[in-house]
Amino acid sequence: MIPGALGHAFFWILLAVSSDLTSDGFGAATWALTVGFLTLTGTALSVLTVVAAKWALVWKVRRSKHHLWTSFVWRNELVWTFIESLAMPALAPAFLETPAFNLFWRLLGARIGSNVAISTWFLDDPDLISVGDHSVLARSSDLQTHLFQDRVMVLGAVEVGRAVTVGDGSFLLPESKVQDNARIASGSVVPRGEVAVSNHSWAGNPIQAT
Repeated sequence: MIPGALGHAFFWILLAVSSDLTSDGFGAATWALTVGFLTLTGTALSVLTVVAAKWALVWKVRRSKHHLWTSFVWRNELVWTFIESLAMPALAPAFLETPAFNLFWRLLGARIGSNVAISTWFLDDPDLISVGDHSVLARSSDLQTHLFQDRVMVLGAVEVGRAVTVGDGSFLLPESKVQDNARIASGSVVPRGEVAVSNHSWAGNPIQAT
């Protein structure tokens, strides 16, 4: 409902503004600046709505266990719906791998270092994620901070060190750690509780040193 409302509001504002600009004889540059301003404003509203929803619905997520039918599980899933349906359509086309994208995850509770390139939005529970300086999270990599076991949601932290590369489509499962200067190859899985030690390359499911 919220993306639909924002989309309709953007359309009608743009229609009204275009009529005014046309009647006043403004050129293409003014039109482009107006569209850009409205787009950035809509993006900011989307991001702030998602951040507000996250903190209102679940506050700070910690290492914990929750039965499937409890309120927390459904509220947490609702937060992810906000992220996927509202924030990502606004941010992903233009802001992947930028400081603005990192700022978004920090606002949700993640600890993101400086000069980090994030090309994925699968940072499942941001409060439980830390990424060190100069690291790269490639497209579709998944820092998966929770799993379901026997209808129980189990949450654990995922820690990525400094100057780490996590390849495309890789999975880092709860309580896994990737130490400084390590490289995780594309399509690999770092199992629960596993430590990928520093200064090595790792690949496979489960990972092995290469």
